[in-house]
Amino acid sequence: YTPLYYHTMLLVVIGCAFLYWASQGPARNFALFNQSAMVVIGVAVLLFMGFRPVSGVFIDMAGYNITYERFQKGAEPDSGDVLFNGLMRLCAPYLPAGGFFFVCALIYIAPLAIAFWRVHGTWAFPVFLASLTALSFWGYGVNGIRNGMATSVLILSFAFHDKPVVMFPLMAAATGFHGSVLLPAGAFLIVRYVKRIEIWLAFWVVCVASSLVAGNVGEMLLSLYNPLAYDARAESYIHSVGSGFRADFLAYSIVPVLVT
Repeated sequence: YTPLYYHTMLLVVIGCAFLYWASQGPARNFALFNQSAMVVIGVAVLLFMGFRPVSGVFIDMAGYNITYERFQKGAEPDSGDVLFNGLMRLCAPYLPAGGFFFVCALIYIAPLAIAFWRVHGTWAFPVFLASLTALSFWGYGVNGIRNGMATSVLILSFAFHDKPVVMFPLMAAATGFHGSVLLPAGAFLIVRYVKRIEIWLAFWVVCVASSLVAGNVGEMLLSLYNPLAYDARAESYIHSVGSGFRADFLAYSIVPVLVT
């Protein structure tokens, strides 16, 4: 399943890139193609991911399946993510495990398509395709599952940054799927309302330098004040005990900084 997905999406990217490069005419001529491709590729990925076998090959999927079967037998939730628990409780009487994982895939993929369409309009497809082929997309959808759903809903909330009445409920919903999204949500809100790019660029440089010299800055800051103490996962993402300075993470994260 995994190699087939990556190789197929590689061919899709190459084909679309060649089409954009080779075609002539104004950008509006691509509107119909972009809209059609977004629907076709989005539905294809949803069906492929959503109807995959329930298997331990996908690692965490097996654990979620066990939890879902317990819900079908009337067990109580064993995690603090209330919205995810509610989704399992809602689906358990009516859907087999395969149906539940399809619903999870739908919640994972659909918010991305809606978010990119709202921000980019008829040019949402290339952005959507970039997301479908991103480094973490497949793993988030078939392994992490719950945090993938949460981050997709969170990205949808970002797309409604100009409508707080929509943005904040979506952020709350994302947190209900996985509490760790409080980290990116908090970062987004801070930057949303403190719009001095040079301040955040300087802050990023200081964090990189501090990590290189002093080690884990997150651990040091948490020792002073820990607003995430109630959620061990969000805290662990900052702590990252024993990982050391990650040059590969720095190289991966520097792209949006340079673009900004």
